[in-house]
Amino acid sequence: MKFYIVLTSIALFTFLFSCSSEPEQIIPVEQVTFSIQGMHCDGCAKSVELELSKIVGVSDVSVSFEDSSATFSVAQNEIPTNQELADLMTELGFEAKF
Repeated sequence: MKFYIVLTSIALFTFLFSCSSEPEQIIPVEQVTFSIQGMHCDGCAKSVELELSKIVGVSDVSVSFEDSSATFSVAQNEIPTNQELADLMTELGFEAKF
């Protein structure tokens, strides 16, 4: 019984001190869409999706082989430049169009 009380006390203590009284800063999110030329299959789209998801601040990545496009959400303070995206697509063997 003492063990249970100690664990409960530790959990409550950790919860109380991990809560911050400062409000979280909300960073606006922007959606980015661009065309990709040179994809030949869904595997191409998956490789682009994987690489885009590695960019800091990027989330909700969707790459469509059928539409030859990529769309993702990104925090406004982390938006990659068109040149950075174009360079990444070139490294993967594709061409980005904005």
